[in-house]
Amino acid sequence: MKPIRLTQVLLLAFIMMDCGGKTNVNVYDNFDFNTLSPDLLATGEKVYANSCFPCHTYGTAGAASLFDFKEWDKVAEKGMDVILKSVMEGYQGANGVMPPKGNCWTCTDEEIRTSILYIFHEVKNNRLQSN
Repeated sequence: MKPIRLTQVLLLAFIMMDCGGKTNVNVYDNFDFNTLSPDLLATGEKVYANSCFPCHTYGTAGAASLFDFKEWDKVAEKGMDVILKSVMEGYQGANGVMPPKGNCWTCTDEEIRTSILYIFHEVKNNRLQSN
């Protein structure tokens, strides 16, 4: 029997989470950020550092910074499926622009999803540290 790769386990977990028909469940309610695997967070951090960092660290092009808690709360309410679709396809709104795939043209859907989880993980940690 071949060992199961982390990516296969993560993909299966994401599929199972989405099977309940609750596609618009608040991201903060749908994931236990205290139990995200170190491998998942490392992958998300790598994508963030390579593609998301310039905009989401400084709020460039209207992007929410990792300390813009009110904006991330609004985004979290949309649910992971809507957020992932916005990132994959790109988004243009009143506050700014999200380029397709967050400018990570070589990223897989799974890598984009892990970067989203990483961002919410960091926002949650930032909120806890600011209180």
